[in-house]
Parts: sequence; structure tokens; C-alpha cells
Amino acid sequence: MAKIELERLLSKRSIASRKEAALLILKGLVKVNGRVCKIPLEFVDTRSTIEVAQQVILPASKHYLMLNKPKDLSSPERMSMEGLRFMNA
Repeated sequence: MAKIELERLLSKRSIASRKEAALLILKGLVKVNGRVCKIPLEFVDTRSTIEVAQQVILPASKHYLMLNKPKDLSSPERMSMEGLRFMNA
């Protein structure tokens, strides 16, 4: 259960900037799990149901992309530290 500041959560969900989110919260337009919140820095669970002006704000869905390297493509080996010169400061 990750907790985050309410204004930051609204910003991460692309509702408003943190400053605009704080104003929405102070006006009483934001509900968390059905309860009106008026404290912008209140910590809330990231999985909470959030309503702004009576519209439910859903978290963005995550998309994963998996790529495979072609069979004949070789990856460069890690650069060895041999042969590198460092200057002492």
C-alpha cells in the first residue's frame, strides 16, 4: 500500500499541475473514497478512488513491451577498466 500526497497524485494522473490540484482540493472539489478532502498534503493510498468535480479519475493503465534481440545481432561487451586513465583531483 503506497501512499502519496493528494496533490502529487492528481498531478501524476494528469489532472492538473500540483499548484492547480492544491486549489481544487482547497475548494472542496476533490473526493477520496467518497470523502471530501480539503488538505492538499494529505497522504492517500495510490489505489484510492478519486473524484474531481463529480468525475471519477482512473489511474493510467500500464503497457509493457517486450523486445527480443535478433539471433545474429551481437551485444557489445562491457567496457573493461583496463587502459583507461584517470586524473587524480
